[in-house]
Amino acid sequence: MYRFLKLFLTINLVPFLLSLSFGDLLAQNDSVSKGNIIKEITLSKERKTNFIVIRGDLKPSQLEGIIIKQSDQQKKFIISLPGTLIDPEAITAPFISFGPDDPVSNIQILENINEQEANEEVSFSVDLVVKGNSVLIPKISQPITSKELKIKISDASKLDDVELAIATEPETFIEEDIVVDGDEMKESNSEMDVAAILKKYQKPSIMQISILNASGRAKRAYKLSVYLGKLRKRYIEETLGMKMDIVNISNAMNKKSTKTAIYFKESFIKPALFLSSLIPGDQRIIPMKNKEGKIDLDIEIYIGTDYK
Repeated sequence: MYRFLKLFLTINLVPFLLSLSFGDLLAQNDSVSKGNIIKEITLSKERKTNFIVIRGDLKPSQLEGIIIKQSDQQKKFIISLPGTLIDPEAITAPFISFGPDDPVSNIQILENINEQEANEEVSFSVDLVVKGNSVLIPKISQPITSKELKIKISDASKLDDVELAIATEPETFIEEDIVVDGDEMKESNSEMDVAAILKKYQKPSIMQISILNASGRAKRAYKLSVYLGKLRKRYIEETLGMKMDIVNISNAMNKKSTKTAIYFKESFIKPALFLSSLIPGDQRIIPMKNKEGKIDLDIEIYIGTDYK
């Protein structure tokens, strides 16, 4: 009976696990991302009211810190979503365009990765730069659910003074410094040019990993390399859509740590988060600062004493 039950679970559970997307896995692992995964951004109209609709795996309590920056002189505004990432399998481009009859012309997507100096961990957020076909007044629509966030957008030219006052209170405030949209960006020398955006969204085809034992216990790096590089290699590569090579397994020189840390290069935050979801314990996810001598290295895993 036990053997039959084990066989049944193997046959039915493995295909189910393999069917999970990258976003699903991050959303289910609260200890890793503790954030929101955006899978779709669309427009909708309900009873003559227009909305920007953001769907995905959301945590409403974390989205209370949304900031909307708007200029009343321009046809654009920014929606800043804290603790948020884009699902690269669902949203594959940094621009979403709409038709001439829609209230919104296009939405530019910017993913931000910021290092927290106090604990060296990384925080992430998403800015949606919205360009309207007219001057739009945005307002967060309540309630925010675990699957959907709506931003109500009103045409400023069609509002009287009372309606305009209601529409701009309390989430919206005037902000002069607005990020330029995609068309203006191609013709300017702004810091965030098109090449930089495309680089940020470029999906790597291979990730090269170094595993260093900083636990003070023998064979911890080898143990993790077998687990990731053999037992879970196919699963990792199929889920992330890239090849994985473990290029180094060694002891950390003069370094001992109590907590496992994963260091990543630019464009590898999502693979780092995914690997963290497979490694027992809670790991720090930290941008790689010193890149000298690490040209062919994308992720470094330092195993601490918390790794069993």
